[in-house]
Amino acid sequence: MSPEQVRAKELDARSDLFSFGAVLYEMATGALPFRGESTGLIFDAILNRSPVPPLRLNPDLPTELERIVIKALEKDNLRYQGAAEIRADLQRLKRDTETGRLAGASSGSVAVITKEVAPLSGTQQELTAGLVPTSAPPSSAAVDVAQFRKALEDSGSDGGSGRRACRNVCLVQSVFSSA
Repeated sequence: MSPEQVRAKELDARSDLFSFGAVLYEMATGALPFRGESTGLIFDAILNRSPVPPLRLNPDLPTELERIVIKALEKDNLRYQGAAEIRADLQRLKRDTETGRLAGASSGSVAVITKEVAPLSGTQQELTAGLVPTSAPPSSAAVDVAQFRKALEDSGSDGGSGRRACRNVCLVQSVFSSA
């Protein structure tokens, strides 16, 4: 939920980009960017706090990915203003990673922390089954975006949140699969 949504203000594409940043954050770190014991505390975190820097939770991430995620989660006009901006930054990250200019995630994968904040529900276990390769080191793994997308699509109707998550994952996949 974007700061604009918390404040019941008019929404635009920047709200979607904030939500996309939250999905990227969770994919890259294995943790939610804004947490709290109650809805009020979560809203306060969204409005007034910065998330823990992604590199602190997953030191294997490229620094540039952290910059992209943090920019997507900005609370003011410093946030991405349009999808083309974040797409260009993600494509640049992909290019630089593939050419060896950056160390980090390989094409089609996103490095994630496998340590869970809370036990997975049955549905979450079904969604993530088979996504972590057995050859991955115990502290982190590569999650195949295409497999994650298929798992979300196969998870059934959920009133929209799964479709939104799938749309976000599809965007990540299109960035990492395009030239």
